[in-house]
Amino acid sequence: MLIKRQKNNQLLNNFLYFHLPAILWMALIFCLSSISDLKSGVSEIWLELLLRKTAHLMVYAVLFFLFFRCFFFAQKLSKKKASLLSLLAVFCFAISDEVHQAFVPGRSSRVYDVLLDFIGALIGCWLLFFFGFNNRKGKKFNFSKKSINEG
Repeated sequence: MLIKRQKNNQLLNNFLYFHLPAILWMALIFCLSSISDLKSGVSEIWLELLLRKTAHLMVYAVLFFLFFRCFFFAQKLSKKKASLLSLLAVFCFAISDEVHQAFVPGRSSRVYDVLLDFIGALIGCWLLFFFGFNNRKGKKFNFSKKSINEG
């Protein structure tokens, strides 16, 4: 009975630590996509476009990282498999987000934005492997819950 309770607590902790952030981030993206005619408040048209497209890249780079944490640490997949599944998950979510926007008054759905979102995920993947797994001293970074609790 005690072992089963510990296993359930571990599953709950894994969900809260690894999966919930990705779910909340997707909910935030979904909520922002629901806002009709979302503007940054910048008067320059070119700057507005630059800010919006940069936001796409950044938001989906973060989503890639959050998915990667789920697959790599919680599901114990290899870096390669976790990366590929994370890219696929981001791509699927980007498509669903654009479909959702097609039904929001004042918003439009663009294939270009799905591509931009996927590029953001690729940037997130590159950043993770370029900076995330090796620090300047050659030591491995560890994004696991155990290392964060200890440090």
